[in-house]
Amino acid sequence: MKKLALIAVICLNLFPKSVAAQQLDPNLQKAFSNASLELIECSAFFAIISESTIAGRETNAEAVNLSQAYRNFSTKAGVYAVEWLKRAAPDWKQIYGRRLTRAFDVMEKDIAADSLALFRKYAGPCQDAVSRPADRLKEWLRIEIEQTPE
Repeated sequence: MKKLALIAVICLNLFPKSVAAQQLDPNLQKAFSNASLELIECSAFFAIISESTIAGRETNAEAVNLSQAYRNFSTKAGVYAVEWLKRAAPDWKQIYGRRLTRAFDVMEKDIAADSLALFRKYAGPCQDAVSRPADRLKEWLRIEIEQTPE
């Protein structure tokens, strides 16, 4: 988990320190926030899967390549999450840190309860979210608009 915390710190430092959230339509702001939360969870999921692919095993080229592929998914999810959260909240760094920590905590409990629970819960949705981030953002916006009273 120390490696995962280091990844989070690196991700936070990749982005400018003085970026403030723009004034957005409240529905769009909430959609950015929700899509970001989803991708933060996916970033944590793929980071955990990446580490577990090679942890405690004699690593071979195939395992290393698979681990790197998961790490790439984690990075991609993290980049989108940060970009969208920056648009939703001026205090995006603090929110990102809290959300990422919470995601790791929840996933640790899922793993402790059932080692396959994490995979069943996140694999499909996260693969979809990372491969189609713009579509997921549109879906969150649709949800927010539908929930807004006229």
